[in-house]
Amino acid sequence: MTATAIAQLQFMTAAEVCAAAPLGAIIRYTDLAPEPPLRFKNKHAVWRRSNAQGRLISVTPGENGHPGHFTLHEGDFGNGNIVVLTIRKTFALDSSLGFAIAQMPAPGSVAVLTAWNDIPELQHLAANLQDAADWMRTNQHHGAYLEPVLACTQRAQ
Repeated sequence: MTATAIAQLQFMTAAEVCAAAPLGAIIRYTDLAPEPPLRFKNKHAVWRRSNAQGRLISVTPGENGHPGHFTLHEGDFGNGNIVVLTIRKTFALDSSLGFAIAQMPAPGSVAVLTAWNDIPELQHLAANLQDAADWMRTNQHHGAYLEPVLACTQRAQ
């Protein structure tokens, strides 16, 4: 994302972005520090830890005085169809970083979800119902179910 595109995003708190974004949305996060030149590899690596983006895959509300949290899927690494490493980052809803919705899921998208302790977790975002059903046949997850993306916005807070 270019610096101009980032400047046009509306950054908000973690709690606000979770209330506004459905599962499957691309969330950008930042500490608002300027990006160091790429030639400074160590400084740039440190900067990237607080300035990146990922797909919103779960939101856990707070309980017993603890703030809730949400998880972003930042990427998969492997060879071909074999995933060796999945990168996920979890943020507290009271995080000091700024968050913005960089991209909403496309209209008509269908989420493949599983639930743990009644908290939905996005396993896959498909373009349509047929693609979601095909993905479920080849990627079996216990208790997986399908939901249109609009329904995913109705999370328990």
